Amino acid sequence: APALPVTPATASTAPVLAQGDGFVWMPLERRVAREQYPPRFVTYLARCLLRYDGMSRRWWEVKAREAPLSFSADRVRELRLEHYGEFTRSVELGLDAEYSGPKGVASLVQLLRQVFTSAAERRQLALLLTLLPPATQPVNDITELLGETDNATISRVLLTDGGAGYDDHHPPLVTIS
Repeated sequence: APALPVTPATASTAPVLAQGDGFVWMPLERRVAREQYPPRFVTYLARCLLRYDGMSRRWWEVKAREAPLSFSADRVRELRLEHYGEFTRSVELGLDAEYSGPKGVASLVQLLRQVFTSAAERRQLALLLTLLPPATQPVNDITELLGETDNATISRVLLTDGGAGYDDHHPPLVTIS
């Protein structure tokens, strides 16, 4: 499955391969297109990737094993918050490097549609896209995603007034909206 390019930011100066999970950790300047991808969008995208993207989830699981058994529950929580902060900054840098500019959102949506494939994932993607600034919100994509997840059927129709003047050759026009 396609993966969002995530370029984690660390304090180290040398690239480090994180236990064969496919991520290369390299120090980068923090360049963030906050106008295009506000913090709440980046944070929610990071959460969605950790939940629905296999590579991101594996990274999260590897990082969880870094907590020594001697750590208190509070210290483990602090460490996990640090890990989440690292991941969120990485997503931020990836967005800035790969998905900034006029076509950035469209390219990102195209990629995320390949990653988020189930109805539940598509609903989350639609919610995520509503966190973009109104000027760059892909309204048509949001509408399509919600339509794809709403597999509605009509199970019952109740006619309160059957009307008159219709026959087999001239059926009524019925519109559902």
